[in-house]
Amino acid sequence: MGIVDRVKQNLTDTVEMAKDGLGEVKEIRDKREVTHLYGDFGKKAFELLESGAIAHPELEPEAKLIRRTLAERDYIKGTGSSAAAGAPGDPTRDDI
Repeated sequence: MGIVDRVKQNLTDTVEMAKDGLGEVKEIRDKREVTHLYGDFGKKAFELLESGAIAHPELEPEAKLIRRTLAERDYIKGTGSSAAAGAPGDPTRDDI
C-alpha cells in the first residue's frame, strides 16, 4: 500500500469517525431535550398538584421532597422561614 492509499484510508477512517461522533452528539442532544421536557412537565405537574387541580397518592413522596427542598432553599436564602415557598401544606422550618 502506497502513501497515497494510506492517506486515502486515513481520510476515510476519519470521515467515518466524524459521522459516528455526530450521531453520538445528536443522541446526547435528543436525550438532553427529553430530560428538559420531562423537567418542564414535572414542574407543571407539581404546580397543578399544589393548586389542587390534580391529586394522586403516588405523587406525594416526590412532592414532599420538592416542598422540603424549596423550603430549605428559601430558608438558606435568608427569608428565615419556609413561608416564602407559599404553597399550602408546605413544611414549616420545624418540619425539616
